[in-house]
Amino acid sequence: MITTHVVTRNNAATIRACLDSVAPLGRVLVADLGSTDDTVAACEDAGATVIHVELGGDYSKVRNDVVDTAVTDWQFWLEPWETLRGAEQVMYAARQGG
Repeated sequence: MITTHVVTRNNAATIRACLDSVAPLGRVLVADLGSTDDTVAACEDAGATVIHVELGGDYSKVRNDVVDTAVTDWQFWLEPWETLRGAEQVMYAARQGG
């Protein structure tokens, strides 16, 4: 299994397509930076685990803190406006060890 990490804030318009594209990979962990739109609801509806974090001026610290919560060997990052094509091929490569 692969954990996909997404850090987001007010990306309701794009987040669902992002999360749907990585659903075959396994666990999806979304770090929300205080969305005031429907981002969190969209993430929860998609089955993602949502954690609420504060930016505190250091985006790299947020990313590192999110990685520390991972429970799988493989980690994958995606921006909330990106989608992944070929999730099945990624899973196949991970199962093969590389």
